Amino acid sequence: MPNAIVVAVDGLRAAALGAYGNAWHPTPSLDELASRSLLMDWMWCPGPDVLSFYDRCWRHLDCAGHAESLAAVDASRSSHGLHDCQQRPSLAATLGEAAVETTCLTDAPEIAELAERAGFAEIYGLDAPAAKPASSWGDTELARLFSAAVDRLQPWSRTRGDGDRSPPRLLWLHARGFHGAWDAPVELRQRLHEEGDPPAATFLHPPAALRTDDQDEALPYRAAYAAQTMVLDECLGGLLAAIDELALADHTLVMLVGCRGFALGEHGGVGSGVRDLYSELLHIPCVMWAPGILPSPQRSPLLVGAEAVAAALLRWFAVDGAFGEEGPSLFEGGAAPPCREGSPWLLACGDGGERAMRTPAWMLRQPPRAADVGAASVPAPMAELYVKPDDRWEANEVADRCPDIVARLLALLDEGILVDSGGAVRVAELDADLTTPIR
Repeated sequence: MPNAIVVAVDGLRAAALGAYGNAWHPTPSLDELASRSLLMDWMWCPGPDVLSFYDRCWRHLDCAGHAESLAAVDASRSSHGLHDCQQRPSLAATLGEAAVETTCLTDAPEIAELAERAGFAEIYGLDAPAAKPASSWGDTELARLFSAAVDRLQPWSRTRGDGDRSPPRLLWLHARGFHGAWDAPVELRQRLHEEGDPPAATFLHPPAALRTDDQDEALPYRAAYAAQTMVLDECLGGLLAAIDELALADHTLVMLVGCRGFALGEHGGVGSGVRDLYSELLHIPCVMWAPGILPSPQRSPLLVGAEAVAAALLRWFAVDGAFGEEGPSLFEGGAAPPCREGSPWLLACGDGGERAMRTPAWMLRQPPRAADVGAASVPAPMAELYVKPDDRWEANEVADRCPDIVARLLALLDEGILVDSGGAVRVAELDADLTTPIR
């Protein structure tokens, strides 16, 4: 029977992986997985909160206790015409009804609580010990979590000989990742410093929100982030080796996805609390190995959101569900080729009315509303526009040169891109010049 393992890492930005263009630090295990998988070039998270990722991915979440965190997300989505999914069953509940055994393993207490409300049959929460520098990657917080994941795979191997009598299983591994301890060995950070640079920093937690345009000041944090990525690479390599050793590889889907990215100074901010809607936060990796479905490595330029993860799992387990109605799955079931119809747009909602919209040709960012100052209101900041996919890091703002494009994209945001009509979702039509990249 088919199994699936999803590795969801909070704070993992697409640019951290070699498969997405990183050449600063090695990620051999991640790159090897990508070399035989379907890689989605452009997956976006829906906002700066990890709960917004799961709101789109797991669906129908009773988020009591997280109301404050999700209030802004819900308000933004409803005010922008986004469809209300509260009446739909969750991913775990849908799979459970189809006799798929669902397990969530995490080191984030809020995700363990959320998984229970989402209907996972088994939830294992790991308490995070006090952070301390690791002497080797195997002593890190991430390694401890991945070791627990390998332990959860042991029963899968023991029932391998039962043939069709063994139940299909899903293991969802959520790591606090880059929002947890930065406990990689300091020598990994030091490797990324050049001669003449100051010694590698030894802090154990990232800053909340360091505002700086000084690239030298950002360097210690970028090196520390890269060191954590190298630890993640080692951990993933160990998990993939265990899958092979337990004879699970020929019938187990493996997916790596980021829940949201992480700002490292690209737009004047470094830290876990930097919530500006730019690609360093919104662009997340998605790599999927599906044996027997995807016969060769493929790279897709399509735009996809977090709901595509759930749709892919339902297809893998041959379960009917509503998750694919608003966007594409990562592949079609059976032996069909990967889905060729991506979303014509992606939307992210942030704090204070901040919004970002991505089409194949453009990215529009509407900064947060200005706060009132005394009796007078500060003028609203101007919308920003970037050419995609060429301007990968939003380095060249072109709103003043393309006012018509800005006005039309803002109108779509204001009118609501998704329209709920009697339970059906209609996607607003986008003109060709809004979706066709400039050549």
